[in-house]
Amino acid sequence: MYQLATAHPQYLLLNYAQGPMALTLQTAQHAGIALSETLLAQMQTRSQFHAKRPGEAFAEKMNHQSIPDSLATAMAYYHQLEILRLQQSIAGK
Repeated sequence: MYQLATAHPQYLLLNYAQGPMALTLQTAQHAGIALSETLLAQMQTRSQFHAKRPGEAFAEKMNHQSIPDSLATAMAYYHQLEILRLQQSIAGK
């Protein structure tokens, strides 16, 4: 994945932890899609609610369990991609 992201000129790395609005705005900007202020306001309002229970406010419970050793390689790749994503956002790509 890292090699693909660095080799492809149109890559866009996103992190779920950024939240739904940031992901949507970055994706739209990357794709050249203009979002109206009205649509953005509607999206912001809707993003405050749980997707599976639309009448309930979204409140994600953070899980701070330790990561099993079996995921060490996957986490190393994750951290490489996260560094690349942060560099991408700093560069304004």
